[in-house]
Amino acid sequence: MNPIRLNDLIESFLNNRYRVLKLKLFFIIGIIAGAPLILVSLIAYFWLYGIARDDFAIKLSEKLETASLSIDFYISEKLSGLKFLTYAYSYESLTNKETLNNIFNLFKREFGEMVDIGIIESNGIQRVYAGPFNLTGKDYSRHDWFLKALSKGYYVSDVFSGYRNIPHFAIAVKKNIPSKGSFCILRATIDLDSLTNRIQAMGLKGSEDAFLINNRGVLQTDSRFFGRAMENMDVGLMDYRRAYSKNITISALKDMEGFIGYKRLNSVDWYLVMLTKDSPHDKIIELLRHNYTLVYLVFGVLFVCVVLNFIVSSRLIDWIRTSEKNREEAIARSEHANRLASIGRLAAGVAHEINNPLAIINEKAGLMKDIIDITENVPHREKLLALIAAIAQSVNRCRTITHRLLGFARQMDVNLEMIDINTVIREVLQFLEKEILYRDIRLELDMDNGLPSIESDKGQLQQVFLNIINNAIDAVQEEGFIKIIKTFRYNQDSVGVSIRDNGHGIPADKLKQIFEPFYTTKEKGKGTGLGLAITYGIVNKLGGEIKVDSEVGRGTVFTVILPLRLVSKTGDSIL
Repeated sequence: MNPIRLNDLIESFLNNRYRVLKLKLFFIIGIIAGAPLILVSLIAYFWLYGIARDDFAIKLSEKLETASLSIDFYISEKLSGLKFLTYAYSYESLTNKETLNNIFNLFKREFGEMVDIGIIESNGIQRVYAGPFNLTGKDYSRHDWFLKALSKGYYVSDVFSGYRNIPHFAIAVKKNIPSKGSFCILRATIDLDSLTNRIQAMGLKGSEDAFLINNRGVLQTDSRFFGRAMENMDVGLMDYRRAYSKNITISALKDMEGFIGYKRLNSVDWYLVMLTKDSPHDKIIELLRHNYTLVYLVFGVLFVCVVLNFIVSSRLIDWIRTSEKNREEAIARSEHANRLASIGRLAAGVAHEINNPLAIINEKAGLMKDIIDITENVPHREKLLALIAAIAQSVNRCRTITHRLLGFARQMDVNLEMIDINTVIREVLQFLEKEILYRDIRLELDMDNGLPSIESDKGQLQQVFLNIINNAIDAVQEEGFIKIIKTFRYNQDSVGVSIRDNGHGIPADKLKQIFEPFYTTKEKGKGTGLGLAITYGIVNKLGGEIKVDSEVGRGTVFTVILPLRLVSKTGDSIL
């Protein structure tokens, strides 16, 4: 059976076994410990729901009390100001246009939010007017607020549009004129925006609403949920009632979550209504913070049903799985190291044995070439010279392979010095410059000139980058394909070199093998399989790390990470 297929079957079997074990642990813990806790939690929930509902109602009544006092004070202040004017100024002064304009400007500056002011005679005709509209001579004798002011002496009207077709309300005060045996009305108007600003100052949330309404169900200010000012509102919203004071009533909303409360204002025949659509269910979480017994109960449910489940089952099984995986990786690394050591010893012997006959073959081929060069009329001269050149080329290739074998087998000492990684890259590229130009490969460099010097072996780093860049050159095709070499600061203690090509790429199933000796992804006869194995050993010896990322058809990226300082086992720099 294929080893890869066998490993897949074993992994699938283990996953199924662990999955079954997780389910068993979950249900056992849930039945034994979770069910009683859930029952107690349900009982506590309904108890908390009642607490949260009452808390909503109490807070709503407190807001109503505070807001109604603010609005009452605002209207009473304006009413008191008008009353003061009726007592402080004579009828003759009030009916003087210039004097009334001065009073209006003074009143507006001190009290603010007043639109206009006017004197209305007993017949309902406005005699003198100060303000932005042309309302002099208007007849108010049939207006409701005028009739109410006559009977009561003063009156704060409902919101109406009037002659100006803008929602506003009027404050009117009756002034007797004993000398004439008659009276007049001092009237000031205030825009609806002033009331709206008072409502907005309450800092309502998106789920809350507040508005004013008269005793006939007509809105005096805009409402988020029930319409605009001067529209009728459906007051049949109450489910149950509970009075929290003499004038405050709190009701549950029908057909929706939330509460509505209202209070009658003292200064005017209006009601301040506040509404919240927040649910007591959401309030339960807040209440749990102040009741440690319930917090412990909820924590117990979560601990038994969630924490123990993850710790006992998931974490334990994951730990076992991770341990097995680490063990397999350690065995694989050990086998890899043993293979490297064995091949190194073998390589040294093979290289020495092959070099001697190779030298003889090379000398004999050279001698044959010399004889042919000095001899005239040699039959098939050109063909023989070509064959001798092929022999020399093959000998040189064998010599290259044996030198690599010796380099792989030899335990070279590390010669540390402070070096500039950018300089090392440029020196390596000088060796490859002719081949890059010959193959018409576009080379892009992205080097960080601010990189610090590193402590390493310059010669061995040159070999590392020479091997990787050679592989990249072999991987890309000719004429215009790109290879990028980038240097960068990897982290505080290391730098990185990234070598990218857009060649044929390496299949995912072969990435784990590319650092093994004699393994190559190149075409047959083009690689020995020693370059990356030697590179991997050098980088590890220099305290670094090499990473590879590849995608078939799109190219490969080799990233070499090197420490700024090569640290010994005692933790000190070994320079």
